[in-house]
Amino acid sequence: MGIIKVVRWTAYVEATLFILLLAAVVIQATGHGSLPAAIVGSMHGTVFTFYIVLVLVARFKVNWKWRTTAAILLIACVPGGGYVVDRYAFKYEPRAKRPRSRSRRGAGGDSSAATEAGRSAGAGSHGEGGSVQGRGTVEHTAVDQG
Repeated sequence: MGIIKVVRWTAYVEATLFILLLAAVVIQATGHGSLPAAIVGSMHGTVFTFYIVLVLVARFKVNWKWRTTAAILLIACVPGGGYVVDRYAFKYEPRAKRPRSRSRRGAGGDSSAATEAGRSAGAGSHGEGGSVQGRGTVEHTAVDQG
């Protein structure tokens, strides 16, 4: 598993625990018990500390700028900010290279497939209502109907 995937996963878990911590604090403030805030608070503190260290390690492995690293750390301080970091860090994740298919390679310009289609159709062969030119285009002509 790559470092960016670990950062994304940790950001997601940290954001979820942060939101749960806010809910636990509301429960504590309403007088319904302080145990949920203590449990979720310690879990969030542990994950957040791990997240900070992980982002700093990723900064040197991926060669993030200090500006990017600071933005990722500051966004995580906002409730739900880890979800934003998850989406932001995704664009730094290395993607596997796929081989290019033959049919897509020449779609925009002079493709060898279109040239072959024009050759196989043959220049000067005539059909009803039109003639096939050398490049594979059909030129319509008027047919007498009378």
